[in-house]
Amino acid sequence: MIVGSTAVSGCTDLDACNYDEVATVDDDSCLYNDCAGICGGDVELDECGVCEGDGSSCVPTLLENFESISDWTNTTSSTIDDA
Repeated sequence: MIVGSTAVSGCTDLDACNYDEVATVDDDSCLYNDCAGICGGDVELDECGVCEGDGSSCVPTLLENFESISDWTNTTSSTIDDA
């Protein structure tokens, strides 16, 4: 929409959280919600997909690794029959 004959600068991206419906010229001021829902925020998803996470939720613990190896060893070991 043009107000009078004056160009109005602002964010013209409908997906931006600071979209300006009266702006006629995009001025690169558009902001977007971060994963925490903050307009223009800088919080990001970690490699596990957790907002503002530290990446630890997708790293198996030492105990989980041990249990996994133990289970694998128990299912793949065999005994020798002296028959």
